[in-house]
Amino acid sequence: MAEIDGQLAGFSMVGYCRDEDMVYSTGELWSLYVDPKQMNKGVGAVLMSAAFAALKELGYTTATLWVLISNKKTRRWYEKRGWVLEGDTKDDDKDGFTLREIRYTHTLEE
Repeated sequence: MAEIDGQLAGFSMVGYCRDEDMVYSTGELWSLYVDPKQMNKGVGAVLMSAAFAALKELGYTTATLWVLISNKKTRRWYEKRGWVLEGDTKDDDKDGFTLREIRYTHTLEE
């Protein structure tokens, strides 16, 4: 969780990789959210660093994340931070509509 002036600026959540085709040493960035009013202030980078540290502490050597295929801005942001497009896709049905997502991977450095 990140705060600016006592207000929630964003959060990230990590854990085991929920994808059955990934190896045991792979964790997952389940979510990373930055309040739109706090964007472009480095909050996302801080949250990403904290997420990587937490995944490494849990013993993972690789991480994955899923992002909406249509969310080009967020995909570019991840790519600039070393995430590599793995390319597997999935559909996530939510409340009567389908979200199409694509998977990225990242090696967690020692």
